[in-house]
Amino acid sequence: MDEEKRKEFKIKFIKTAVLLNLLILFLAATVLVAILVPGDVTFNDTFYKTPLLVVLGAGTVIFAILTHRLYTTTRKWLEVHGKTKEGWEE
Repeated sequence: MDEEKRKEFKIKFIKTAVLLNLLILFLAATVLVAILVPGDVTFNDTFYKTPLLVVLGAGTVIFAILTHRLYTTTRKWLEVHGKTKEGWEE
């Protein structure tokens, strides 16, 4: 893998890692809100647990889809460009 391809892979890897971290953060927040926030928490007679769970759950699903798409495209790219000069994979 030449230096230009190596830099391109680093950028792809960083993007995938950031999306994976956001996915884990949203998933953990969803679980914590579901377990720790009581159902009767109100402010001006508005319940906040259910809408918060919906938003966090939707964010988790969106980040899961985006992470999976980026991971598969990066893996396919690496299968094509991931060879060294000697022919061994790094």
